[in-house]
Amino acid sequence: MALQVKTKFKEQWLNTALTKFIRKHFTDAGYTVPDNVRLSTGWPSRGALAKKRVLGQAWSAENSADETHEIIISVYLDDPCEVLATLIHEVVHVVVGHEVGHRKPFVDCMKLVGLEGKATATVASDDLKEKIAKWLPVLGWYPHAKLDGSEQKKQSTRMIKMECKECGCVVRTSRKWLETFGDEWPCPCEGVLQEVQPE
Repeated sequence: MALQVKTKFKEQWLNTALTKFIRKHFTDAGYTVPDNVRLSTGWPSRGALAKKRVLGQAWSAENSADETHEIIISVYLDDPCEVLATLIHEVVHVVVGHEVGHRKPFVDCMKLVGLEGKATATVASDDLKEKIAKWLPVLGWYPHAKLDGSEQKKQSTRMIKMECKECGCVVRTSRKWLETFGDEWPCPCEGVLQEVQPE
């Protein structure tokens, strides 16, 4: 069954998932999701572009100016099932306490809410996938397309370093000016400014 897009905004979609389904999902497992949770998307503060990407991040209310638990879902994700499994993983951090990390209380909770695999890289179990499949007709398609920052080209340095061997004076210029005026320029000390080759 093809899913329709039912909302324009990712954060609205995430909040609907939390409100309509995930809170009850945690309650059924014996956990309470606090009210002061805010959801957004973006690049996590670390590991967002690493080979083993960080796909979500939960910040403690202690880090927030208004004492809100902040959950960020990576803009690298666009599959609704993966997005919800990642959101559930981050909610586990909130309900068991951030200080726990991925130790036993986290592992116990993650299993009860349908996550499996390594605690630092969970995936949805088959049971959780079935449950998410029932949520998706209500939520609609996740309104986002994957953003892969690893393909971004790094801007190369455009300025060329020139240095005088007599006095150490350093000047930076563009390749265009070197091509226009030559690769040796007079220095105020009466020495010569020359391009410094990168090591």
